[in-house]
Amino acid sequence: MIKILIDPGHAPGNTNKGPTGYYEYQGVWTISSYLKEMLENKGIQTEFTRTWDQNPDPYERGQKAAGYDLFISEHTNASGDGRARGVEVFYDYSKPQDVEFAQQLADNVSSVMGNSSRGAKTRVYTESGKIYNYYGVIRGAGATDCKHIFLIESGFHDNADDEAFLKVDENLRKIAQAQAEMILKFLWVNDMTVQEAEKVVKERAGLDDNTMQYLKYYRYGEALLIKLAEDMEH
Repeated sequence: MIKILIDPGHAPGNTNKGPTGYYEYQGVWTISSYLKEMLENKGIQTEFTRTWDQNPDPYERGQKAAGYDLFISEHTNASGDGRARGVEVFYDYSKPQDVEFAQQLADNVSSVMGNSSRGAKTRVYTESGKIYNYYGVIRGAGATDCKHIFLIESGFHDNADDEAFLKVDENLRKIAQAQAEMILKFLWVNDMTVQEAEKVVKERAGLDDNTMQYLKYYRYGEALLIKLAEDMEH
């Protein structure tokens, strides 16, 4: 089973806020909750790094990603002067293969928010000649076997237009939906059920029952069947 870990970026008491009442910790908790629900509805095991009132160290939260297929830390941004807008996604610099997904994720969320995509990014620092991820959660997750690691900034809450969008609950659901769509696509999960995929693969490829049983018992058989069926349908 696919396993995803969501990190709601800040805990109650955090002072990151917009000019007219939006608080980052509240907004990202709501986005995280909607995203968790959407992923679970697709049969994906989804967990949080913390409960509502817990506030683990960022590196500690990242370390909880051990054994997961994907880790995503939810945030909204601030520029300090309120002029910047847009969505950006940071990925583990040691996983350059994730740049395309990070870009697509930023693009999809920005299209929903009506702002610009600031794209896929890495942020690092060097110490004693060694490169490290700047963000503690990415650094912590990068020390585990987690396959894909991201931190998303869904808009700038100190920008009047982005904050106005973030203050509407239904818009937070839309952000979560935009993220879920890309995550499901990235991990080969969509609206097609396993049973529907089996039927498509069996009919299109002309496979017998024994071969279908072999595919089903393969460790990643369900995901493989769905991917094969998707390719055959297009």
